[in-house]
Amino acid sequence: SQIMYGGFYIGRYETGIMDYSSVNTSTSNTQEEYTGYNGGKAVIQKGKQVWNYITRDKARKVSEDMYKKLNGFSVNSKLCSSYAWDTALKFIQINYPNYNTNSNQGNYYNQTFNYIDLQGATNTKKSSTSTLVPTGQTTAVNNIYDMGGNVWEWTSEDSNNESSSCTRRGGSYGSESNGSTAAYRRYDSRVSADSDMSFRMTLYL
Repeated sequence: SQIMYGGFYIGRYETGIMDYSSVNTSTSNTQEEYTGYNGGKAVIQKGKQVWNYITRDKARKVSEDMYKKLNGFSVNSKLCSSYAWDTALKFIQINYPNYNTNSNQGNYYNQTFNYIDLQGATNTKKSSTSTLVPTGQTTAVNNIYDMGGNVWEWTSEDSNNESSSCTRRGGSYGSESNGSTAAYRRYDSRVSADSDMSFRMTLYL
């Protein structure tokens, strides 16, 4: 049977992870379900460790599992689609017309801003430095954080490229704001997992 949704909420932040026991930062793993974190749970909260080192397939599974407990209550969580991503960008552009093409709102290589680290200390991320920061640390744009910069975010969109069949959006802490902005697409292998790759969830009602 077909499920009809009445709308969706996009995650305010990139997906975070907490209560994990350890993390493997090696990027040599080629399993489709790979995540570098051992244990832990997904959270959509400010100031958390970004759930990076995760493949697209694992990001999809984590997203779909988050609200399984609500089955039967007309709500589902899924990995963000490019349709949801672009719809959110249109909403942001109401107040920030240039956000899609050259944003000063995100954590990019060439931006300077203050942020609070995982230990609660205030730091300054300086221009020309690559620094991953916790979730929700850049300027909120219409109450949505980090769609530009900090980490590339997997989406459910596929490409026609056999070796790079999955789509990620938004740039990262190693990108410049006039290059890989919030609207930017990049294609990668489904088994790729790195420090600058994460994901965002959507909740469908």
